[in-house]
Amino acid sequence: YTPGGLTAANLLGYVGAVNAHDLTLHQGGGYTVNDVIGKDGVEQVFENELRGSPHLEKFEVDSRGRIVTVLQNQKAKAGNNIQLSLDVNIQTAAQNALAQGIAEVRTRTDTSPTGGNKLFAGNGGAAVVLDARDGSVVAMASSPTYPVDQFTNGIPANLFSTYTQPGSNFPLLNRATQGLYPPGSTFKLFTSVAALEHPQVTAAGATFDDHGCFTYANRVFSNAGKTANGVVNLDQALTVSSDLYFYNMGLLFWNAYSGDTARGIKPNPAAGYGIQETARAFGLGQPTGVGLPQEASGRIPDLAFKQAVNKTNPDPYSREWLIGDNANVATGQGDVLVTPLQMAAAYAAFANGG
Repeated sequence: YTPGGLTAANLLGYVGAVNAHDLTLHQGGGYTVNDVIGKDGVEQVFENELRGSPHLEKFEVDSRGRIVTVLQNQKAKAGNNIQLSLDVNIQTAAQNALAQGIAEVRTRTDTSPTGGNKLFAGNGGAAVVLDARDGSVVAMASSPTYPVDQFTNGIPANLFSTYTQPGSNFPLLNRATQGLYPPGSTFKLFTSVAALEHPQVTAAGATFDDHGCFTYANRVFSNAGKTANGVVNLDQALTVSSDLYFYNMGLLFWNAYSGDTARGIKPNPAAGYGIQETARAFGLGQPTGVGLPQEASGRIPDLAFKQAVNKTNPDPYSREWLIGDNANVATGQGDVLVTPLQMAAAYAAFANGG
C-alpha cells in the first residue's frame, strides 16, 4: 500500500455513501442512507461478501422515552475477507514501469503523416501481468489513477467533477478492462496461428518478397517507413514484424473464401473468417469474465459489424466486406479493438498451450 491509496486503485475501487440508485439496486439488502457501499472495482464486485452488519439494538420505551425492555441486541459483525491473486511488489513494479513508459512516450515525436511532428500526448495506458499457468491476475495498473483516500469520507462534488472531465484523462477509468485500443502488430500472433491452421493459406504464403510496399485492388500497402525486409517466411516475418507479410496473409485468407477479386469484395463471408475465428478462439471480441464492472468486449470486425455500423450510409460498398478490411484485420488495424486484459489473456493462453 502506498500513501494516498494509489496501489491498484482502479482495480480495488472505493466505497461511498449509498445513493438512490444503490438503494434501488440492492432492495431488501437492509441498506440505509447512512451506509457506505462499494462503488467500483473489487469493492463493488464483492460488496455482499465484504459488507458486515452493524450493531443493532431495539428497545421498548414508555411514553416518556424511558427504556422499559431491551427487545434485541445484535452485535456488529465484520464482513468476510477477500484474498486476491495480486502480488503487491509486482503491482508496484508494473505501476512504476507504466509511469516510466508514459513519460518516455511524451518525449517522442509523432512523425506519421497525421502527426504534425508534435510530441505524443501520452494521455494514459495500462499494464497487466497474468500467471500464465492459471490466468490469475498478478498485477493490473491503469494510468492516470486516483487517490482512493479522497473517497473514503465522501469526495467533494467539485473534485469528483474534475475526475470526469476530458482534461483529466479520466483517471476513474480502468484502462486494463475498459480501455479499447487497436492492437497493431501484437495481433500478428493470431494471424500466424490462423495461417498455420489453414493449409491452403500457409502454402500460398510460405514465403513473401517484402519490398517495403505493394499495390493491390487499387490500394497501397506498406511497412512503417516502407522498410524492405526481402524474402521472409513466417518466423522471419514475426522477427522483423513485416506488415506486408501479414497484409498479404489477409489477402490470401480473403481469396481463399471465394472473394470477388475484380471488385475487391467478398459477397459471401459466411464461408468463414479464418483470422477472426482464431482471434475469437483466443478470447478476443468478448469479455474475459474477470468480473470487474463495465468490462469492455472489444471488437473483431466482420461483415455483420460493417452492415450494422453503416446501415444508414448511402454507399452500398460500406456494407460489404472488402479485401482491404481483411488485410487490416490481419495486422490488427482498421476496426480491430482489444482491451489490455484481453490481449494478456490471449497471450497467456498461447504460452500455456491453450
